[in-house]
Amino acid sequence: MDLRRVRVWDWLTGLAGLVLLGSLFLDWYGSASGWEAFSFVDILLAVTAVGAVALLVAAATQRTAAVPQVMTALLISVVFVAAILTVFRLIDPPVDGDRAIGAWLGTAAVLALFFLDYRSMADRTFPHAMRPRLEVEVVPTPTPDGQRRDVPS
Repeated sequence: MDLRRVRVWDWLTGLAGLVLLGSLFLDWYGSASGWEAFSFVDILLAVTAVGAVALLVAAATQRTAAVPQVMTALLISVVFVAAILTVFRLIDPPVDGDRAIGAWLGTAAVLALFFLDYRSMADRTFPHAMRPRLEVEVVPTPTPDGQRRDVPS
């Protein structure tokens, strides 16, 4: 694992995923947490949050930039659906009660996650740690009698 491989947008996407996951444990509507207030949306939000954190882990562990780029492209569609559902549920709550801090924080985290994942997907710069550095040492061919020319006799 090399944290120098992680780009700024990947860091922020993973952080927004952690905030989203944490918001599910807070009260969303009245005294109902995100897990209690939803039947399907909570699972989608959890998958979205785990996917954002997985993007951070993949960027740190993979030697090539292709894997994080593919993950951002796959994650953006899930985040888009999650953003639509959370904004809809913020406007029209599923249960009676006032909107609590979890609803506002979760919606803000999903919207931030959408923006940050889009920026991560659009970012074509990669840290120096991901750029291949090939250092090829040229070894001279041996002489006809099998002696090496690069080693003193």
